[in-house]
Amino acid sequence: MKYLSDRQIETIKNGELGYASSTKFMSILDNIKDGITVDIGVYQGQSSSLMLNKAAANNVQVYGIDPIPCFNSSHPYYNYIR
Repeated sequence: MKYLSDRQIETIKNGELGYASSTKFMSILDNIKDGITVDIGVYQGQSSSLMLNKAAANNVQVYGIDPIPCFNSSHPYYNYIR
């Protein structure tokens, strides 16, 4: 189950994170299985969204840590910490 559509992924790649960084980040995330990823400084949730994209398929819990909640997800693998 994918969290993001291909169009949403392309929007993130062409945005603030940049194409090369986003592509590399996604390849790293593809290899994480049965684990935990942490996004420190969530802001708009672009990195968290990429982490969530394969979280269910790879059994990965995603923790977003930020004192100001700007990104909210009801994804069952997402956990927000203030």
